[in-house]
Parts: sequence; structure tokens; C-alpha cells
Amino acid sequence: MKNKHNETLKAQKQRDLVYTDYSNRTVNIVKNEKIEEMIRLQNWRPSGVCSISSGELPVIMDSDHYKKSKAVRYSGSTEKQTIQFDDKGNSLYSQSLLFKHITENRKLGICIAGAVVVVNQAGKLRFRYTEHTPAPKNQPFSPLEITTDSQSHILTADNNNACVYIID
Repeated sequence: MKNKHNETLKAQKQRDLVYTDYSNRTVNIVKNEKIEEMIRLQNWRPSGVCSISSGELPVIMDSDHYKKSKAVRYSGSTEKQTIQFDDKGNSLYSQSLLFKHITENRKLGICIAGAVVVVNQAGKLRFRYTEHTPAPKNQPFSPLEITTDSQSHILTADNNNACVYIID
């Protein structure tokens, strides 16, 4: 059996496509025009994945009945870290949002959109962003996508207000 961690690192260096299949509960990679299943989940459905500098794959997922959400770092197909609760035992991620997106910042923290939640590399909550300025269309804040730039700013697209927030 091939070492999945080494395959993941190789895939990222080669820029292979890694994606989630919500219906089939899998995280897949496209290599040489063929789809390979990397991870198959039980009782959870993956809704987002990102490639990070360490070669690990953070995956954001929801429980089957949408009552729980969590982020899991994988090394190949091995679960390395689960990030689900803050220090007080409260859920970090909103269960009511069907689509969540995940990215890594330069400080190796994980950022989640759906509700902007940022945790450090150890999985501890750094902060939540809930929009402090008036929204352009005066609609509720609805972060849909998320990414980071080279200066560690977090950029999130607000679906309801048709704008991008840059969080320093």
C-alpha cells in the first residue's frame, strides 16, 4: 500500500486537484485524469477542503443530520486533528449553514467561512468575525467564500451585501 501522506505531498507539489464529494462522503484527488478516493467518511459529509503548506488537508464537514460541524486535519487518509469546540465546549462552527469553506492563513491557522471563525494551528479559537461596519445593502452578514492573501489578511465574500470584507 502506498504511503498516503507522501502521495498528498506529491499531489500538492504537482498541483493535482483535491475536492470533496458531499453526497458520497469522500475527499478525492484527480491524478493523471483519474479520480482516486483519499478519504471516506461515516456519519459526516465533507463540504470543503484546502491544500496547506504542511501537506496536510483540512476538511470542514457536517454530521448527517446537520446538527454538528467540525474541521479535521488529515495527513493522507489519517486523521491528525479534530477542531470542533472552543475552550468552553461550545461549537465553533454554525450548524445551520449548509455550505462552509475552509482555507489556511500564513500563521498556519484555519479560517472557515459560513460564519468567519479563525483557529490557530493548535485548533484554539483566535476570533470570530461578525461584521462591525454597516453593510452596503444593509442585509445580514453572510460570508460565502474565504481566502487569505500574502499579508495574512482574510478576505471573505458577503453574499447578501455583494461585497468583500478584508479582515486584518
